[in-house]
This record gives sequence, structure tokens and C-alpha cells, in this order.
Amino acid sequence: MPRSVVTASAALSLLLTNSCAENTAPGNDRAAEEAPPSAAADLVPSSKAVREAEISSVYPETMTEKEVGKTVRGRICRFTYTGVGDPVLAVEVPKAGAQPGRGVMKLNGKLVELQGESGEGRDVLAGETVMQADGLRAAVAPDQESTEAIDDAKQRREAALRFKVEGAEEVGFRGFYTCGEVVEGSATEADSRPREITATSGAEVYEHARCFACHGGLGYGGAGPQFRGHENLSDDKHVIGAILDGPGEMPPFADTLTNEQIAAVSTYIRTNWGNNFGPVTRERVVEIRKSREN
Repeated sequence: MPRSVVTASAALSLLLTNSCAENTAPGNDRAAEEAPPSAAADLVPSSKAVREAEISSVYPETMTEKEVGKTVRGRICRFTYTGVGDPVLAVEVPKAGAQPGRGVMKLNGKLVELQGESGEGRDVLAGETVMQADGLRAAVAPDQESTEAIDDAKQRREAALRFKVEGAEEVGFRGFYTCGEVVEGSATEADSRPREITATSGAEVYEHARCFACHGGLGYGGAGPQFRGHENLSDDKHVIGAILDGPGEMPPFADTLTNEQIAAVSTYIRTNWGNNFGPVTRERVVEIRKSREN
């Protein structure tokens, strides 16, 4: 009797293994592949995504290509649970001598931007890649003896992902880390900024006006310049003028933000992330706004 149970169990295991191996649809789910694509999740600061969820239930979720493209661009690496699955982490590969690239994860149905702690200009498959945002940390450690060439541009290794949210236990996942794919376009192309912003604090304005989408949730920059230690922020006239007029590809906020909101967000970026350039008053915004209208 025990012999027949073992045999049946082994047969079932073999059947399931073969079924999974034959399924090559993205995410290992043919039904999902045939379903219409859902709308891309919103990009929010990590604190908001974590705040709205039970800490114990916050785990990386799979992302669509559209969601990945809302934050990262250029040559990227992606961590997937399976060899053909959708990514749960996507990371920009930094150029030689450049700052660590940005990354993106999906938590509690929201996209969260991360910033690299390490990896300047090195082979990202040669060591651990560490990404962090306010209240969370993710680290990918590729196996060093499992390189697989996907094509001339992409390579893949088995890897371990360690994920930690402040206030919860660190969790780990096994999967695959694939590098070399190129994401075209920029984060700004996918962003649609609201025309009515009711936030009052500097941090809320920075979030609701989606400043973080280009300048980073932690001020490291991306499609736009970084705010950490940027000397131009010492000139309040420059800061206020940039928000009002929107230089380059940045949209103008003269008709979107009130004088109070511009003062609040200007103060926020001038006094956070190690900056100590001082507050900006509503009266100063009014003065600069009038001078530019004349």
C-alpha cells in the first residue's frame, strides 16, 4: 500500500512539473496573457504605499511593461519569480562613473520609486544590487555560477531577492535576475499631472504635483535634476521661477499651484535631504510671480 501511494505521488509531481515547464506565457499564466491589459498603477512615494497597507502583508507584486516604463528607462535589470514571469523589481543600470540608477517596485497596488545605494558603473550581475526608499530596502544577489545568455544583449542569472519594510521581518525570494533589456522613452512621457492640487504641506505638494516622478522621492533626480546638495536651490528666485515657468521638459505650475503651495514645496526641497537653504515665504512667491508677469 505505501508503495502505491509513493508511486502516485511521484506521478502527480512529475505531471505538475512538466505542466509548469511547458507553460511559457508571461507570468506562467496563459489565461492572464489572453486577458486585456489593466491600467498601470499610480506612482507614489514609498511611505504612502506602505502607510495604506498592513505591514505584515506588504510583498513585491508583479508589474506590467507599462508600469515599469513609468519610472525606469534605458538599460535595465529585472528580478522575476520565474524565468518567463513579469518583474517584481526593475532597476536602471548605471553608466560608468554615474550615480546608482533608479528602480521601481509595486507594493499594495502602487508603484514605488527606489534609489540605488551601490553599483556605480560596475557589472550589476557581478555582485549585490541594493535599492532603498523611505521605509523599505530591497537587495538582489545574483548567483555567480548560473549565467545564461538570452541573446547578444541580455544575460540572466538565478538570484535571491531580500526585501525589508520598516516594522516587519525581512523576507526572501528565489528567482531570476535578467540584465540588458532597454526601456525606451522617459518617465515624463507616462505622467499626467493633475490640474487641481489641494495639498497644503510641502511634502504633500511634492507628492500630488508628482515632482518625485522626475526628481525622485528622495531627491536623487532622474528625468529631472537631483535636489540633494544642488547649489541652485540656494537661490530662492531660481527655485520659484522654475516652478512657475517650468524650464526644459518640466511643466509650468504657475496656473496649477497657489502661492502658498509654491512656498511650501520650495521650502520642502530647500530644507530636506541634507539641504539647509532655508524656508520660502508666500510673500516672496508673490514678489517673484509679479516680477515675471511684468
